Amino acid sequence: MASNPMQRKARNAFLLGLIVSLVIAAVGIYYFYSKYSKLQEEIRKKENIAMGNVYVTQSAIESGGRLKSNLMTKTVPVELIPANAATIDDLGEYITEEQASEGGIVDMLPDQIVSKINLEAGTILTKDMIANIDGLYTYTKQEEGKTTIVTNPGIRLEEYNMITLPTKLKAGDYIDIRLQLPSGTTYIVASKKYVEDTDATTVWLQMAEEEILAMNNAIVEAYQMKGSKLYADIYVESGMQQKVDITYVPSDVVTDLIAKSPNVIAKAKEELNKKYNADMKAKRNEDINTNLNYYEGEQRLQSTEQGVSKEIENLRESRQLYLDELGEVGE
Repeated sequence: MASNPMQRKARNAFLLGLIVSLVIAAVGIYYFYSKYSKLQEEIRKKENIAMGNVYVTQSAIESGGRLKSNLMTKTVPVELIPANAATIDDLGEYITEEQASEGGIVDMLPDQIVSKINLEAGTILTKDMIANIDGLYTYTKQEEGKTTIVTNPGIRLEEYNMITLPTKLKAGDYIDIRLQLPSGTTYIVASKKYVEDTDATTVWLQMAEEEILAMNNAIVEAYQMKGSKLYADIYVESGMQQKVDITYVPSDVVTDLIAKSPNVIAKAKEELNKKYNADMKAKRNEDINTNLNYYEGEQRLQSTEQGVSKEIENLRESRQLYLDELGEVGE
């Protein structure tokens, strides 16, 4: 019996649709199987990749920024680790064995272990990025490979409000403090000091005993010489730039006091003895002492009293403002 042409046409269309569907399904299965196989291959490769630990920055650090508490360890493929990546041994050079055994090396790093350059968050730390800003601590390697850390017992947080500050000065900058005489001659009183904090008129610095004594001497002499000033200037690339040499020599009385002070470490005394040599003292006599001699003793005393009175007034105002802010926080 001959089939109805309409039925035959419908059957052929059905068979064709079925064949097309099977082909599409086969192509889809092949595609997904291929993707699955590649994924499995990538997983197998990752399982065989050697991994290693590195130190990375938790947040962005400017040149001269402290590494302390700003690093974390991260596990990455060894092929991504630079050959000169900083290791736990590299950072361990700056802490004692007792501290290293307690862990938390990053949090125990001294303040003057800083970044040489600007670093973005997540940067792998390398040895070339680490700078040691000397001044607060002294590091000496012993023959057996141990590190002896000598902490300066005279370090204090000092507050100064009589220094002329740069407009753009901010916490974290490094500054030199200079004494400018009426003649225009300038002397460096303190070199490459880290700004712990600052506001419109005041700056807070960590200072060693010998620096405190020299600074106090410079402050008094700035008060006594009309037209002189103490001012700060900022390092541009603090992580890369070396500290400059001190050129200011305090008076003989203060120099003698530094030499005899038990709070000045022996190494500092040795360095100061080299700096406060006959040539520098002669330069002081020619310049600073000559300027001071323009003023009578009574006049110098009066200028000092006025300067100190203004300084005390500024300190009281700053202190009251600080206490007022604490009160607001408490409320």
